[in-house]
Amino acid sequence: MNLKTALVAGSIAALAAGVTAQAAITPCTTPTVKLVYGGATAINNTIRLAAEQVFGGPGQCTKTNNQNSFRGLVDLNNDGIPETCAEFYIGVRGGSCEGVDQLDNNLGSLVSNIDNACAAIDSTSAPISQAIDIAGADNDSQNCPVPNVHPFTAVDGGTETRFAVGPFVTIVNAGITALGWDPARDGFSRDSSAGTWGALGWCDWKSVAPFRLTGSAAIAPVWRALTSGTRVIYQQVIAKDVTQGFSTLTEPGTGDVIYAVNNNLTPLNQRVCSTDPTTQCGNDPTQSSFFCPDGVTACQSASRSFFCASFVPPGSPTFTAGWVGVDRTVENPGADGILGTEDDFPAKAKSTDNYVTATYNGFAFSPLKTQTGKYTHFSYEHVYARAGGVAPADRQALAVKIVNAAKTLAAGDKALLDINSMSVEKACDSCVVVPH
Repeated sequence: MNLKTALVAGSIAALAAGVTAQAAITPCTTPTVKLVYGGATAINNTIRLAAEQVFGGPGQCTKTNNQNSFRGLVDLNNDGIPETCAEFYIGVRGGSCEGVDQLDNNLGSLVSNIDNACAAIDSTSAPISQAIDIAGADNDSQNCPVPNVHPFTAVDGGTETRFAVGPFVTIVNAGITALGWDPARDGFSRDSSAGTWGALGWCDWKSVAPFRLTGSAAIAPVWRALTSGTRVIYQQVIAKDVTQGFSTLTEPGTGDVIYAVNNNLTPLNQRVCSTDPTTQCGNDPTQSSFFCPDGVTACQSASRSFFCASFVPPGSPTFTAGWVGVDRTVENPGADGILGTEDDFPAKAKSTDNYVTATYNGFAFSPLKTQTGKYTHFSYEHVYARAGGVAPADRQALAVKIVNAAKTLAAGDKALLDINSMSVEKACDSCVVVPH
């Protein structure tokens, strides 16, 4: 048995031991326990799979973006017999820091109504009538643009809110390979990324292509919205003390970023520039991804060509880049057939995608290289509750079972990593990586 086979077998065994799965979801009509999740979309799939383990099968409402709703009997007293009629709602309404805000201010999330053909409603509306109880976040809540005012804890009231490690990867429009860009060799470092895009000023485009390319090129980033955990992690892990400038292409979600990179949508395709961070694309929920309410002054238009001239040689091709979770990539086994060797390299997740992935600090992402501290663009995935944990006791029991199932799933999911599998750790998102 090779290492890859052993790891897969071990993960399946651990999953079976961690949660007693029912043969099928056991229907019920009068729920006595309701639980609502909101926040980080990066872990929605894991939360959904965890709920399927706890409830015994797919929910009654299954929509795109993992907006799922469950109702059925669950085993909350751990005697192996499902005895409690419960509901669990996975909401979608933004990213990590939206979830922090929702939890902090007792707000709802957009969920599917089981009682009305899975129509989308705010969870605070009847018949659910409940604000979110737990919030997922790719980042420490205190690093959000508006940090939480009320204290947060784990769902059981404990201090450890982290449940998994979430790595990130940089993607670049595949057209750059025509100039000689080699995905297995070319990429970015923490310092080059921070120095290039940490302070954008009036020009997104920066000449960052490797010297061996057949021609000069410039790359501009697609930023995430201000309240995105991915953007917060970039600021904490890479930019650190460098103040991020005003980007001119900002998207609200991972799918929007991938669409922009696939189609090489440049900031010039969208608008020239903006100095109002509250109304940039993706930061105004009333606006769609590619329509922005703020205008461009004559001064800004005149300044752009002047400042960009010093960064981009005339006639240079330009390419779009972005940052996404590694769940949007596929890891290729090394030459020895074992996932996690130095020959691994993440590739596009779909045949229709048009991007290549880049190295970070000289290393391509793989689970093993992240676990051993070679690949360091990662953060901790959190599940938060208000201080004291989820209440009352039966609702807390359901929350604990779902989080524990998510931890087990992380042990066998390349998109998330089991914290216990890491030989390195960070005391905070912006802290240095040290031995565990």
